[in-house]
Amino acid sequence: MDDVIETGRRVLEQESRALSNLVLHIDTDFKAAVELIYSSSGTVVVIGIGKSGHIGRKIAATLTSTGTKSVFLHPEEGMHGDLGIVSSNDVCLMISHSGDTREITRLVPSIRRIGARIVAITSNDKSTLAKKSDVHLNTHVASEACPLNLAPTTSSTVTLALGDAIAIALLEKRGFAEEDFALLHPGGNLGKRLILKVEDIMFDKDEIVLAQIDTPVKDILFAMTEKKQGFAVIVDDKLRILGIITDGDIRRAILRQTDLWNTKCRDIMSPKPISIKKEMLVVDALKLMKEKQISCLLVKEEKRIVGAIDVQEIARTGIRM
Repeated sequence: MDDVIETGRRVLEQESRALSNLVLHIDTDFKAAVELIYSSSGTVVVIGIGKSGHIGRKIAATLTSTGTKSVFLHPEEGMHGDLGIVSSNDVCLMISHSGDTREITRLVPSIRRIGARIVAITSNDKSTLAKKSDVHLNTHVASEACPLNLAPTTSSTVTLALGDAIAIALLEKRGFAEEDFALLHPGGNLGKRLILKVEDIMFDKDEIVLAQIDTPVKDILFAMTEKKQGFAVIVDDKLRILGIITDGDIRRAILRQTDLWNTKCRDIMSPKPISIKKEMLVVDALKLMKEKQISCLLVKEEKRIVGAIDVQEIARTGIRM
């Protein structure tokens, strides 16, 4: 077998075995760590350096995005003032494979004086960090996948997975739901589908072409062109919706050889257009458009026009059915 292929398989097998081994050690210490963070009213301050620092940043990001407020603190910056972000209500999640990394351990006395609690992730029960923590989580990684046993490989993979386990356990304890996830991810497709409402993207009534039933069609043609919209809303003097004229209605009138210059809106409008409330989710509005095979919806309050939404505006949000 090719040496490169063999190496790739060996590394993955070793890291896989380490993860499987860690599963057997998820016990009361893991539960204690999760309970400590869950009961805290403060922030989870993740601390690590080197590769552990990179893993720590990802763990902090995962915690934050799943409902547990978290920040990453570089230990060197912590020694020069940034420890000020730590409060007595916080939990410091300190990561060190050996448990004796000097940049990490020298922060412990200050963290203790502040009053924060410590959850340590190491591979050594007898290490300084393990002994001085409130809860110690042992990764049980005896060696790295690196043949020199130097480059953090297996240890970083296992630590990352352990961080995910903590984050998801907290997510479930908090009852963190899709709606909560969407609120924290407004730029993602799920966020848009679950929280973006019609009122967030609709045209205000002042941006819409409004006309009355006796308005000449030629007048709304100019107005639709000026406002770059493919529809006009027909209303009474109290802005109650009476009908709608779309560019499709105008094209059909032309095909019928209608004299648009001498035609009133009442003659070609579609009466009783479909209207919705501004609180409707955009994804539901798009679904309604597709079901009814229409390109826009009017937004009303107590029968009065307040806005409108069309497929082009929805398309700009990136929402798809």
